[in-house]
Amino acid sequence: MAETDRNEQESKLLQINHKKSCSCPDNHINCMTAKEWMT
Repeated sequence: MAETDRNEQESKLLQINHKKSCSCPDNHINCMTAKEWMT
């Protein structure tokens, strides 16, 4: 496999089926802050 092909495959977003159950912004994966997530 060529290097450019490998880079293109690695840069694709993973599509995960989900349904939001909160009012957090669309670019958040959960309602936790970064500090809460890390502790």
